[in-house]
Amino acid sequence: MHPTGINDILFIRSHLVRHHRFGNIPSHRQQPGKFFMKSLKLLILFIPLAIASCATIAPKWDPPHVSLAGLEIKELGLFEQRFVLRLRMQNPNNATLPISGMNYKLFINDQLFARGVSNQSLKIQPFEEVTVDVESTSTLSSLLEQLGGLGKQSGPQFKYRLEGNVGVLNSSIKIPFQHIGELGLPHRGET
Repeated sequence: MHPTGINDILFIRSHLVRHHRFGNIPSHRQQPGKFFMKSLKLLILFIPLAIASCATIAPKWDPPHVSLAGLEIKELGLFEQRFVLRLRMQNPNNATLPISGMNYKLFINDQLFARGVSNQSLKIQPFEEVTVDVESTSTLSSLLEQLGGLGKQSGPQFKYRLEGNVGVLNSSIKIPFQHIGELGLPHRGET
């Protein structure tokens, strides 16, 4: 028999009970469930802060100025016509605008004339202007409506509206744009 061994065990046991009563043992060793809950609460508080900080890092883009600089016939078919639209794009932002593609609609005299999409990517430097050629499609009915409107037109000017979205490269951000302008027909004798 080893009375000193038992005394040592009893001393250690009484020491642990005394410290446990007064909270000297770290709480994560006392009750693992409480430590987990405290950690979970901190994590729940941290997630919204992290999301909010990411939202402030992403730049807010002003919409690019997109106008029609030219229109050419590419292909005339019975049911569908294809056009090349020359778009003038201006970046009003003080950062480079990385475009991954765009979709667009061209309205003439408030009637849909053509629409298209482009996956052409480009980077427009701050306060820079570029021209881009994109394809669009029109249907026979759209073309006939526009030709029928020629007789009702009082002058050689047509109102047009160009609207759509540009996608920002490597993000899901789409920036809408809209431009209203006039198209002029050449006067007789002009080419």
